[in-house]
Amino acid sequence: MKENRVFKYKSVRNIRDFRGIVTKDGKTIRSNKIIRSAHLGLLTEEDLEDLKTNHELKKVIDLRTNIEINEKQDKIGDDVVLISDPVFKASTLGITHEMANDRKQVLEMMPHLSTLYIKMVTDDDSVEALKIAVQAIVNNREGSILWHCTEGKDRCGVVSALILSILGVDEHKIYEDYMYTNKTAMRRGNKYYGLVLFAYRSIKKARKVRGLYIARTEYLRSAFDTINEKYGGIDNFVRDKLGITDEMKKSFIDYMTIE
Repeated sequence: MKENRVFKYKSVRNIRDFRGIVTKDGKTIRSNKIIRSAHLGLLTEEDLEDLKTNHELKKVIDLRTNIEINEKQDKIGDDVVLISDPVFKASTLGITHEMANDRKQVLEMMPHLSTLYIKMVTDDDSVEALKIAVQAIVNNREGSILWHCTEGKDRCGVVSALILSILGVDEHKIYEDYMYTNKTAMRRGNKYYGLVLFAYRSIKKARKVRGLYIARTEYLRSAFDTINEKYGGIDNFVRDKLGITDEMKKSFIDYMTIE
């Protein structure tokens, strides 16, 4: 992946755009249109100004739960449109407000990441949230639009994979973008692996925590496989569940790419 896609910010992890990615039809994705990242709760005024001035940021889609948002609200100012669009309700994950401050209890409740990816594309509320996010991105024609979750990996990764699929990017490049997250996440994942192993003396718990921070192809693959099995393919899912018509798709591709 081209390093110039990565924004060198200290206040936001895992933030990059999709410029230069070539589709199966030989078209190239434009710069300053679509951006993915981790949460913006620590965004500095300097980095925000760069996003607005040099990357034309106009809209942000926050895919986190209300509990996550309350912990670290996005710092984007009043002139950037914020769309709160939780892919998961805390109740869907079995997490209550009381549990939210008990990291050990939340860890025990969290299912395997592959299960979460499957839930994202099968749970009615989650699919509706994906629909809101994808339609907002596909219909945006003013400046750039950014979407994020907490780590910029799972919920953000699925939305990114869907958008790249709509643009006609081949599967290999979709996975390449998804796995690039580990450039920043692996060190963080290994750090928490060590901390949990020390605290709980449990390799199983430590591996589970590390899995929350790093990307694995099996996670995204579980979502794609489920889409193929349940809906008959990504094109059907995008059209029938996300409401992206052929006309919307063509308009988005024309707007987003150059020959």
